Amino acid sequence: MHFYKLPRGIQETTRSNKDGSQVLAYRVQMNRKGVKLDKLFPSVREALDFLNDERKKLKLKKLVIEQDEEKLKAFKLKSYDNLSNTPEGKEFVNQYINRPTFDRYIQKYINEFLKIKYRNVLNRKLSELTAEEKHKLKNYTNKVNKLERMAKIKVQDFDLGVLEIAMKGFNSRQKEIGSFTLEEITASTINSYVKSRIQDNLRASSIRTELVLMNSVLEYSKHLNSDLKDFKNPIKDFDKKLYSLAIPAKSKFFRFADSEEENKTTKKAFLEAVEKSKNPELVFIVKLMMLTAMRRAEVVLLKWSQIYDNFLQLTDTKTNPRPVYLTADAKELIKSIPRKEGQDRLFSYTVGGFEASLRYHLNKFGLKDITAHKLRKNSISEFVEVIGADNSLLISEILGIRDIAGLEREIKTMPTSSLSTQTEVLKSVGHTTSAVTKKHYFSLNLKKPK
Repeated sequence: MHFYKLPRGIQETTRSNKDGSQVLAYRVQMNRKGVKLDKLFPSVREALDFLNDERKKLKLKKLVIEQDEEKLKAFKLKSYDNLSNTPEGKEFVNQYINRPTFDRYIQKYINEFLKIKYRNVLNRKLSELTAEEKHKLKNYTNKVNKLERMAKIKVQDFDLGVLEIAMKGFNSRQKEIGSFTLEEITASTINSYVKSRIQDNLRASSIRTELVLMNSVLEYSKHLNSDLKDFKNPIKDFDKKLYSLAIPAKSKFFRFADSEEENKTTKKAFLEAVEKSKNPELVFIVKLMMLTAMRRAEVVLLKWSQIYDNFLQLTDTKTNPRPVYLTADAKELIKSIPRKEGQDRLFSYTVGGFEASLRYHLNKFGLKDITAHKLRKNSISEFVEVIGADNSLLISEILGIRDIAGLEREIKTMPTSSLSTQTEVLKSVGHTTSAVTKKHYFSLNLKKPK
C-alpha cells in the first residue's frame, strides 16, 4: 500500500509474469507534440524518471510525486482503531501519552518555541523577506534540520532487564536517541551519543553545538511536563574528556604575511585586491570586518540605529547581543559610508550574496583561500599582538567576545608582544579571575546614539 498521488501520465496497473503470477507495474503514457509513449516499469521511481526525461526533451515542467494526505489519514485512523483494541495497543497508547519520547519533545520544541520565535519570517513569502529576515530563516532551517538529524543518531541502550541479565549479562543494543524517554537519557547515554558523533568524524566544536541544542530541548521540556520538574539534565554530567578523542580542530590562528618573501599574501596586497572591486559596498564591508573583527553577517546586516559614538550594539548575533567598541580607524571608515535616505541598513547585500561576491572577486586575484572567517581571525590576532596575550578581558570587551575562557585558550598559541599585563590589573583591583574584573572594569556609561 502506498500513500501518494501518481502524476498525470503514470497509471498503476498489473502485468503477468511467465509463470502467470500478477505483479504491480506502472505504465507511462504520453501523446503530445509528436511524441507517443506507452511503456511499463516495475517501480514508480523508474516510471517517473523516464517520464521526466521525455518531458525535459519537450521543455516541459518536471513532475513530482505528492503524498495523498487523505489516504494516509484514513489508514492511520484504521490502524489506530485496530491497535487500540488489543492489549499491546492499549499499552502503546498509554506509553505514548504518559511517557513521551525525546523526539516528541524535539517536535514540541520546534512547533511551540522555534516556530513562535521565528514567526515573523515563517508566515511570509520568501520574496517579501529582507536580507536580515532571510538570514534568520536560514538559521531556523538549520536548527530544525540539525534537531531532526540528531534524533536519529543511534546510541547504546544501557537499560538492564532481568531476562537480559540472565541470558546475556548486559544489554547494550543500539537505538535512536529520539526513541528514548527523557527519564532513560542519562550521562551514559550522552557519552554514547558523543562517541557516536566522534565516529562520524565530527569535530569537537560541532559536537558541542549539537549538545547546546540538545540542552535547550531538555530544559524546555521541563516546562511541558510537571513530572519533569526534578529531572536532572544529563548533559551537565557527561564525560567532557571525550572531546579529546574527536578530530583536532583546525588551527584558528591566521595572519597575513609581514612581507612578500614569505610566499603568503600580505595585508597590503589583499586590500589592494579588494579595493579593485567595482562595488564600493564590498570594500566597506571587508574593511569594517578587518577593523572590528565582527562576523560576516553582523557587518552585512548592520544598521545605522545600532551605531553609537564609540561602539556598535549588536542584537542579532551567533551567540548573545553584545557591544563592539570602535577604534578611531573604524569610526572614520563608518563616517565615510554613504547613508541612503529612508534606509536603516548600511549595505544592500544579503549575507549569501556578499559571500558569493567576495569569493568571486578574490578568485580573480588568486586569493580563494582567504575567507571572511579568516579576516576575523587575523583581526583578533592583531588585537592580541597590540594589547598583549595576558589582556583577554580587554580584548574580549573591545571585540565583543563573551567566552573569555575560550578566547584565552585560543590566544595561547598566538605570537604576542605584551605592552601591559592583565595580571597586574587583576592584582591592583583584588580580583582572582578575569571574568570578575571584567564586570567591574567595564561598567561604562555608554553614550546615547546621535
